[in-house]
Amino acid sequence: MVASFAIALSVACDPIVASQPPKTPVYGGTFYTLTALHPDEEQRKLYSVNYQRGGLIPMCTQVRIESVDNQRMMFSVVETRRSYEYVFHDSMVKSVTEHLAQYFGENCQTSDPPFTPQESKAIRTGTIEKGMRKAAVIRAAGYPPEHMTPTLEKDVWIYWINRFDRIAVQFENDRVADIRD
Repeated sequence: MVASFAIALSVACDPIVASQPPKTPVYGGTFYTLTALHPDEEQRKLYSVNYQRGGLIPMCTQVRIESVDNQRMMFSVVETRRSYEYVFHDSMVKSVTEHLAQYFGENCQTSDPPFTPQESKAIRTGTIEKGMRKAAVIRAAGYPPEHMTPTLEKDVWIYWINRFDRIAVQFENDRVADIRD
């Protein structure tokens, strides 16, 4: 279904065919978050640049995709029925389909690789802690914005808190060594 999710998204996001219904069901489709998401709860909004706002939608949360176009996706959390707008920022490097496939999937992937108890706790709370491996940081905080961290092979990942503030996560030997403002 992940492949059909990507196909449906590419059809839904193509401005030429956006007025036609997708060939595979995506609207109303149920998926899972593959990373923790950090929305602005007051505005019920998230951004593709992955601002680390105060809210938390934990990894493996079941969501319903309501609509997708080239500018935004609307979805709701199944358990709470709370709706969110996911805005695609101009700096996004990947296509909408590729980007969303990193964050939403048919199944909840909880242990790729197996996480330590400390990493699992940080993932559940959406926090980054010293000693975490890169894979665990992705599950807890999402992917760093591509325009600031163009490759995950780098030893410093930059995450935005908002439009002006950011944090730098320093890795040594695939583990978080430092987190600085």
